Amino acid sequence: MIVKSRGRMALLGFVLAGALAFALSLAEDPARSWRVYLASDVYLLSLSLAAAAFLAVERLSKAAWSASIRRVPEAMVAFLPAGCLLLLLAGFGLDDLYAWANAETVAGDHHLARRTLFLNASLFYAQVVGYGVLWTWLARRVVREPGRRSARSSALFLVVLLFTFTLASVSWILSLDPEWSTPLFPWYLLSSVYAGGLGAIAGLVLLVLPDARIEHRHDLGKFLFAFSVFWGYLWYCQFMLTWYADFPEETSHYHLVLSPGWAPWFWITALLGLAFPFLLLPARAKRNRPLLLAVAAVVVAAHWLDVLLLVVPAAHGSEAGLGFADLVVGLGFAALFLLLFDLSLRRASMRAAGEAA
Repeated sequence: MIVKSRGRMALLGFVLAGALAFALSLAEDPARSWRVYLASDVYLLSLSLAAAAFLAVERLSKAAWSASIRRVPEAMVAFLPAGCLLLLLAGFGLDDLYAWANAETVAGDHHLARRTLFLNASLFYAQVVGYGVLWTWLARRVVREPGRRSARSSALFLVVLLFTFTLASVSWILSLDPEWSTPLFPWYLLSSVYAGGLGAIAGLVLLVLPDARIEHRHDLGKFLFAFSVFWGYLWYCQFMLTWYADFPEETSHYHLVLSPGWAPWFWITALLGLAFPFLLLPARAKRNRPLLLAVAAVVVAAHWLDVLLLVVPAAHGSEAGLGFADLVVGLGFAALFLLLFDLSLRRASMRAAGEAA
């Protein structure tokens, strides 16, 4: 198993530390605290969705190579219902998170008032509950159903996920900054969390299955490399097209993240999310377990930073960027993810259906 009893106690300690850090920062700065909470939860929730999507693609393509590592992404899906429940709890901070949830702000902004049909508290709760139930149900069908039934469930899951994640990305993340608009946003966020999900799958496979075949390490490294480059391409496209077109409604976000307080984190994200895997994962390096594990961990952290930069800056303008409490809250969410992952892994046989004896 990935975690022994002492390790589980340590993870539980991180969860409690994250909860305490959130509570203390909530008393001092509610807007920032809820945004860090939202970013961390959405990111970890998206890692579960990425794991389910990975399984669905493998089922549809009838890939045999992944049978021996399948238990890892299956166990990652365990966080999905908990992540949706935690997202529902973010409703307590709606007024601090979203301008559209504040009646006075909406009354003074006719552009925002026109969007209340699609951006309102009732729809927020309906989306969290509806998408959460739908995602969890379909993901469990992908995990549990055998043969052709699993292929049908996988196809349905991917279609539903593409549509619902697009809507959720706009409602939950893009609407945090009512002045920002970009047509690439859903694709950008999807590429970011999927790259992070592949990093999590690769890293956890290497930890749980240290004797995994070299060919499997190489395949995971290729996936991680490819989607890191794809995310980097969209990162560059969105940045370059925004700079070139110079439309006010598309530049507001970049004015914030390129301000002195946030710019270092903006460039660090690009360095860790693209340059790091691009330079350190040539063909042979993908078979090197310690190197691949290090790159996977860095990629997971980089895309947490990426989501955080999409969420937090609009609440604080150009003020100084990330703080220690933000890191502790993020680690708390990660520890909860690993606890649920370990619990799911310990309940199941490590030999997945379809794996040769």
